[in-house]
Amino acid sequence: MLVDVGAERDEVVAAFTRTMTKRGIQVEVEVLRRQKAPMWSLSAVKRQSILVCEAGADNVQAMQRFDQCWLLHGTDQNTAHTTISQGFNRSFCGKNITRYGNSVHFARDASFSSRRTYAAADTQGVQCMFLCRFVVGVYCRRIQNALTPAVRNDNMLFDTIVDDMANPSIYVTDHDAQAYPEYLVHFRQ
Repeated sequence: MLVDVGAERDEVVAAFTRTMTKRGIQVEVEVLRRQKAPMWSLSAVKRQSILVCEAGADNVQAMQRFDQCWLLHGTDQNTAHTTISQGFNRSFCGKNITRYGNSVHFARDASFSSRRTYAAADTQGVQCMFLCRFVVGVYCRRIQNALTPAVRNDNMLFDTIVDDMANPSIYVTDHDAQAYPEYLVHFRQ
């Protein structure tokens, strides 16, 4: 279910437009909030499992390091409707960006996800993008032709794959519940 965001709108629009305006892109924005309790619960369980595994249940400072951040996912209108009803699903991946594998890709910057390759415009020129809560966990660089993230020293897989270890701008997950598509932003460039 999508609902109007009301008071949250300014915060969401600011997060969305932060990198768009740096590139001189002017946008008209409409924001809807996605509310689906079962998917939120799955995301909360995945978040908790990553935080406890990586930081320990009592280490609040370490938990903040691995916790969620806002990331963006550009998509077309049809896929947006599927994501609203079913959440992210790796079986739909591979349509646009597969550089980091057939997984779900997210960007730090709206200017990246707003490219028409990812956020294809409809017949009226309207594009859409999700503003997602994403639990980062511990990340690694991609290994060429790997089907999963690398194995860590503790025989566990890394939680996330990134493009640049020092300054990540692309985040990739193999776990559908690691990202929750909380806001759908419709925009026109």
